[in-house]
Amino acid sequence: MLRATSIALGLASFIVAVGAADPSQWTADPRLHRSMWGIAYTAEHAANYPACGDTLDEVVRDVQLMSQLTTRIRTYGTDCNQLRLVQQAIQQTKTNLHVYAGIYIDGNETTFERQRDEAFAVFDQYGVDNVLGITVGNEYLLQAYTANPATLETAQTYLISKIQDVRTMLASKNYGKTIPVGSADAGSQITATYAQAADFIMANSHPFFSGVTIDGAAIWTAEYLVNEQPHFATDAGKLLLSSEVGWPTDAMATTDPAGLTLNGSIASTANLQTMLDTFVCATNANLTAGSALGHGYFWFELFDQEWKVQYGGAEPYWGLFDKDRNLKDITIPSCIAPEEAPVGNMGNNTGSGSSSGSSGNGGSGGSGSNGGSGNSQNGATGSNVVLSAFTALILAAVGGLALL
Repeated sequence: MLRATSIALGLASFIVAVGAADPSQWTADPRLHRSMWGIAYTAEHAANYPACGDTLDEVVRDVQLMSQLTTRIRTYGTDCNQLRLVQQAIQQTKTNLHVYAGIYIDGNETTFERQRDEAFAVFDQYGVDNVLGITVGNEYLLQAYTANPATLETAQTYLISKIQDVRTMLASKNYGKTIPVGSADAGSQITATYAQAADFIMANSHPFFSGVTIDGAAIWTAEYLVNEQPHFATDAGKLLLSSEVGWPTDAMATTDPAGLTLNGSIASTANLQTMLDTFVCATNANLTAGSALGHGYFWFELFDQEWKVQYGGAEPYWGLFDKDRNLKDITIPSCIAPEEAPVGNMGNNTGSGSSSGSSGNGGSGGSGSNGGSGNSQNGATGSNVVLSAFTALILAAVGGLALL
């Protein structure tokens, strides 16, 4: 039995009917701000291959929401036309959204070739002006390690071969720009060999799965990327991004009235708000300042994923919005994240009537399990860490001081 602790605000949506003649016309939600560096996105039915079921209207609605929160999204795969629908929706809404396009792998050649070929078919049709990179795999190494630790090296070799395969396919095209090819995995699975083989590394970095209390979660996230396995990426001179960071609002199969508890980690709407308050603006400030602790990040995730009920625990409840796209009982930070500039045929549309404070001109996956850091080390929270500018900003936030 599911227990919902998150409360919808009752303002179901400020977005007008998506089936309107011009998807670039909608009413912006004044509660939303472009404070997220990026957002992790899986269309509602994208994991239901081959049945699928997502429509363009549904993805347009999601793109309208995301464009009010960020200028970057990452997708997890191409099955069920999810990348195609995203790119079509971005063009129709004239929004400034850039994409790290995911190609999901599971060790099966048929899966990889289907996903890869669809990705390139989408690039050929819609162009690559707003494509920031191609992400091959999501937690493939973590899944291999969980199934059988002895197969990890073989899995790493396979993943690297698929990164190289996508590079070869890119070299055969004439897209007129260099598109980096990388991968996303649990932070605990990043190795020097893996990092050296990729153009960029995305590390899923979830304090919730490491049993960190919410007051220390933002600091843990930033310092984990520096002090634990993800540092192999920066050591190799590669771009390191946090591919998933967030906090769940509820959990299944628990008698704890506060939500699922993992050591000190508790799933609740109040704790999601604390994570937003202590992580987002401090990280944005570090990014703007060019700090070594300033890594781009993708908030996990846009809305609750009902299909993840099969995994139990907190898996279905990581959204900023509930499954019906109602904003949860939270306040989105108002600081503006560093943004990607509009390119090609993209506009900077964030809807009409916006009071979000964004820089818009005012409108004319299956991901599988969300995984986590996959590691019981609390890493950065104890050892040899110099108090950083990020930490100072976090402590200020916890203390109730204004960040920006």
